[in-house]
Amino acid sequence: MTGFLAELNPSGSTLLSATVTDSFGSVAADSTAVYYGGGLGNLNSSGVPTGSFAALVAEINPSQTAPIFIDEITQDSPLVPAASRLPSAVAPGEIVRIVGRGIGPQSQAGAKLTAGGTLATSIGGVQVTFNGVPAPLVTAQANQIVAIAPFDLSGLTSAAVQVQYNGQISNTYTVPVLAQNTDILAVANSDWSANSPSNPAQPGSVVAIFLTGLGQTSPPGVNGAINQPPLAQPAVAPAISSSAPTGPAWPFWAPRPTR
Repeated sequence: MTGFLAELNPSGSTLLSATVTDSFGSVAADSTAVYYGGGLGNLNSSGVPTGSFAALVAEINPSQTAPIFIDEITQDSPLVPAASRLPSAVAPGEIVRIVGRGIGPQSQAGAKLTAGGTLATSIGGVQVTFNGVPAPLVTAQANQIVAIAPFDLSGLTSAAVQVQYNGQISNTYTVPVLAQNTDILAVANSDWSANSPSNPAQPGSVVAIFLTGLGQTSPPGVNGAINQPPLAQPAVAPAISSSAPTGPAWPFWAPRPTR
């Protein structure tokens, strides 16, 4: 019985190479190559091996940089453990996490402001595009990028996302787009300390909830712009609910809190 040893691209969608094997063969590898050897060839009608052969399946270059790859996009969700974040849709203007391999520098690159006062779309040699539109970047590192989905996604149902890092281009990741995809970034008490089980809000006090994923704003949002008074409002105000009774809510658009 014969078979094949196959090499696929990282997404598994394209066959790069294949080598015929037989039932008597074996596979071995070292730091420089993968080999198929010890095969006795095909059998004749009497069941006798017709020969033997060995084949080089693939060469390995330990110094070669692996292709960069997007694994998934999740909500930013800093209050949720990383292991609990699931792949998610995005909304225009939403802060999202792009998780992948080799998509940025080993040391984290932080946000920068352009001369025009907007968040830069390229940091640490990294650029992220949604349907070809560069996204403002918050942080970039080898396995994770925090970016802001462009407001250009308003009205769309999906977007093609790619990462460029030092001249390499990642796979294309298709992400669903929603008009609104609300995510909690932080909760602050009336004294601006972080709300937590050990630091709860006092009864009757005001609590500030910082959100992202509220979608397009009014007036329409500008990619990477820091909101300045008069503050832009979400075009559609989110519904706010709590397990405890709450008073009125006053939604407004504000810069992301430092964490």
